[in-house]
Amino acid sequence: MMYENLLRRFTEMSRAVFGENLVGVYLHGSLAMGCLNPEKSDLDLILVVENSPTFNEKRCFTEKLMTMRADAPQKGFELSIVKREVCKPFLYPTPFEFHYSDGHIEAVLSDLSAYIEKMQGTDKDLGAHFTVINHYGIPLYGPPVKEIFAPVPKKNYIDSIWFDVQNAVEDISEAPLYITLNFCRVLGFLKDGLVLSKKTGGAWGLENLPEKYRALVKAAEDAYASGDEMHADAEALSDFAEYMTAEIKSAILADPENVTGPMLTDMGVCPTCYSRAHNNCFFPNAAETQLFENELFECSLVDIPRAPGHTVIVSREHYKDMMELPEELNAEIYRFAQKAMCAIREVYGAESVYLCTMCDGPMNHFHVQLIPRYSYEKRGSKNFVKARQPYVADAEKIKLLREKLKNV
Repeated sequence: MMYENLLRRFTEMSRAVFGENLVGVYLHGSLAMGCLNPEKSDLDLILVVENSPTFNEKRCFTEKLMTMRADAPQKGFELSIVKREVCKPFLYPTPFEFHYSDGHIEAVLSDLSAYIEKMQGTDKDLGAHFTVINHYGIPLYGPPVKEIFAPVPKKNYIDSIWFDVQNAVEDISEAPLYITLNFCRVLGFLKDGLVLSKKTGGAWGLENLPEKYRALVKAAEDAYASGDEMHADAEALSDFAEYMTAEIKSAILADPENVTGPMLTDMGVCPTCYSRAHNNCFFPNAAETQLFENELFECSLVDIPRAPGHTVIVSREHYKDMMELPEELNAEIYRFAQKAMCAIREVYGAESVYLCTMCDGPMNHFHVQLIPRYSYEKRGSKNFVKARQPYVADAEKIKLLREKLKNV
């Protein structure tokens, strides 16, 4: 295997720094997938630890890593350190303890301490990295892949790869080779379920994309193989990026199992409208929890309430916030809300019912939330952020509420 000696030294260094806390070192990316180009690739690694490394361990690790950069491919290393507990069961977005790539080298060299303090959090990209590890990963040290890494749910993997390409229309002129081939491997997964490298992604694109885009994909494939720069017409790149983004969106949106509310928002798609059009995919209890509807708004119990009887009133049309709401609709919603609050207090035995709205955004359906407060709870705004709890069906209370709201 290419860079075998360097990877052996890297693994020995990692074991020396982290000691028994190090669970394993796993190679993924282009080298694991058999298509590394020393002029275009980096070495992709995941280190798994039992407990969070100390600041001094991270510092020592990074300083020793710097001594190995000269022997690495041109793009150096890209790696993350994660705790074993986030790998199996898989947690998404995935927390990481430390991240390094040569793309951050200036920050590392200018103030290593500040870099170490900053470089921890969560990273959606790890969903894609863990998927590649599950298919192609090579343990350099530690247990077999399947023992450490759980399969990444399809929805999480799709969110991860969408996160990687969602700004590609703006960025393709800066990184034409990477984005062109990355588009191909993303669409190859969505269309055919294939986990592809850049190289095999390019081959998939040449076989499956419209003829007008194949010359561009071939140029990217050739540049990746040779190590040369990719040269392409800016207009052609832009047209390709627009086409691929639309195809990827279409493929994702075709199956409700692929999407999450935040992902839809990123795509400029209203989650509420999408759910309504796809059998209430985000609100499976919608028919059971709905209390009232007319041509202007609907009223339902909340699926994951902050208190028993937590209710929401939602406009059918989009309104950014209350300031956009037509005066007549505003009056109608708040007239109804007053009646609903009285009904909730009576049916649920609440001491009071609070009303709030935090509607803010172009794809919003204006909504107000009605949150009961019970006698055992303190008064005040903290009731707006009470911990959510599982929805518990109560057919008798729902029947009473529907009756009280039927002719409001």
